[in-house]
Amino acid sequence: MKFYPIKLKNFSFYANMIVLIKLIRKRADFMSNNIKELNSEKKTNENHLLRFLDRGIDDMEADRVLPLEEAFEKITELRNKRRDARN
Repeated sequence: MKFYPIKLKNFSFYANMIVLIKLIRKRADFMSNNIKELNSEKKTNENHLLRFLDRGIDDMEADRVLPLEEAFEKITELRNKRRDARN
């Protein structure tokens, strides 16, 4: 959000203060809405990461692990499938 200089009219001091207060409130509302959106997005990303970690732990506990070379082969295979699906 860009902030532009405010040109006040030649009203009384109190009228100018009311205009300033309204502008400050609008900007504060805008900022609080952005903060809420960022917090919600951050929480979603954290939950997504925790789900991945839980699945990985479950796989290790169930002995569903691959040796390093097989894991990289599987990653390459999945990446290629994903690329082909996009094209």
